[in-house]
Amino acid sequence: MEVVRRYNDALRDAYLRPDPDLVARYTTPEEHSRVTEYILYLLKQERLLSCDLHELTVVETRVEDSEVSVRTKERWTCTKISSETRLPAEEEEIFSQEVLYRLVLQEGRWVISELEVVSPHSSVDTT
Repeated sequence: MEVVRRYNDALRDAYLRPDPDLVARYTTPEEHSRVTEYILYLLKQERLLSCDLHELTVVETRVEDSEVSVRTKERWTCTKISSETRLPAEEEEIFSQEVLYRLVLQEGRWVISELEVVSPHSSVDTT
């Protein structure tokens, strides 16, 4: 579903700016709070997250009553950067993972109510 792609684009921007309200259009208030908490956690460490989404493939979509589940295969590269200098503070990590998004209809549009990384894999780039 297009909302998953738009959410991930907004999430990437929210982590870097940092502005959790960028994802509010695509999430329930509870999921928005989860993103806000993570951004605040990063800021306490004087970090921001710079990420690029290289692959987003929908593996499965399932409709159950008033909820839609979307399982994706994703590949990201992320680097924690200094919130002060905007320079890399840690090595780049590569994430290949499957993610399960749960969507609900809210005010006439589908939004993400929850997401779960169901098969994580990450590695630190040593090149």
